[in-house]
Amino acid sequence: MAWIGRCQVAEFAFIFGGPALPDLEDPGQDYTLAVDFATNLSLPCVGVQWRVPDTAPTGTCTAALWRVSDQVLLASKTFTVGVGGALLTVSFDAAVTVVAGTNYRAGVYTPNRYVATTNFDWPHTDDPLVAGADNGWLATELAFPGVESGNAANYHVSPVVDIPSGDGDGVGPRRVSRSAPGRDTSARTAGRHVHQTSLGRSP
Repeated sequence: MAWIGRCQVAEFAFIFGGPALPDLEDPGQDYTLAVDFATNLSLPCVGVQWRVPDTAPTGTCTAALWRVSDQVLLASKTFTVGVGGALLTVSFDAAVTVVAGTNYRAGVYTPNRYVATTNFDWPHTDDPLVAGADNGWLATELAFPGVESGNAANYHVSPVVDIPSGDGDGVGPRRVSRSAPGRDTSARTAGRHVHQTSLGRSP
């Protein structure tokens, strides 16, 4: 929770639950995996949240945000994963304002491993975040994810937005977790923090 002017703000993301397939690998194949979303009010997008595979990817990953209408990359941040099976929030160096009613894609590039829930029950809303019926987007490189999965996949990627909470009671889906109880699981990347919360395996 932070203050902007006289108003408290909190970070929020979609609540998707655990992935049905928590540790997938396509040897030799890179992916950018994304969710298509809009908001019902204009808000700063401060980063991307991703449920890391149970086996952490090797190499460098990238969190990114695109505007769908012109496929423009609005923000990105490279990071490495230290904890498999974690819920990880990657913060951009600067927030990007997402305009209400405009479609964006929040994605993660991973060099080898990923998670998914196929035949997910789209559309999905965690007010003020809205993910439409046509979802589960990907690319086979670090690029705009313009290919639909074909099986309604949820890759458990979410934008993270700042929401004014007024009196501090909170609104929207939830406050983004920053660390597991009793331990600091943050990892540093290029002067910024990547925050990880251990989830364990899904049933």
